[in-house]
Amino acid sequence: MQQHQIVLTDRDIELFQLIHEEWYLAYSHIKMVWPKDEEAVKACYLRVTGLVDQGYLKQHYSKRMNLHVYFLTQPALDELCKRKLDSGLPLYKFDSNFDPVTAHDLCVITVRITFQSLGLKNWTSQRILKEKERLFHMPDGILTIKNLKIAVEYDGYLQSMKTYIRLFDFYRQRPDYCLVFFITDWNEWFLQDGLGYDYKRVWITSYTNFVAMREKTRFENYKAGFELSRILPKGVS
Repeated sequence: MQQHQIVLTDRDIELFQLIHEEWYLAYSHIKMVWPKDEEAVKACYLRVTGLVDQGYLKQHYSKRMNLHVYFLTQPALDELCKRKLDSGLPLYKFDSNFDPVTAHDLCVITVRITFQSLGLKNWTSQRILKEKERLFHMPDGILTIKNLKIAVEYDGYLQSMKTYIRLFDFYRQRPDYCLVFFITDWNEWFLQDGLGYDYKRVWITSYTNFVAMREKTRFENYKAGFELSRILPKGVS
């Protein structure tokens, strides 16, 4: 039986663009950007399966993370190029003998999608920063709000104090980043003086709380704090 040719939607194109900019997405990420009602959840699985079957997405099982991730294929990139949504990036080609999926990348993507769901959609991914802009040191992402750049750093495990002192020294010398959002589950460790960061620009929060509390997330440093809702577009919750 001949397979019915899928008709691509705006949502499909947005999904292709997100995967292309982030190297890959887990299925849990795709569900995050899909409507939340029960019928839509069923439709999400069927749609992703259809996009794989018709060659727009390639599914890969990550043994390291014990989950499936999805990569873009050339036909999907061609659709982005037609619409000038390819960000000037080539197709990401991974070696099937090497597992590129990391817990760090998966969490960064979750951070991006969470910001996106709160109306903060102007995000420059690390792939763009690395492969196109070729920055020497790059944050995990750059969030732009009203032409102001916010560096976003995610840290999944505690490193040495020297590492963080160097990191915060780097941002002290980069006034082009108006703020730095540091997201980690070691957040209380950073709420101390002595790390040398600029308390007017560097703000810290817990990754777990950020994902759960969303607009109610509180960003803090050793001097002050604010609720994320203060900088969100009006009417977003």
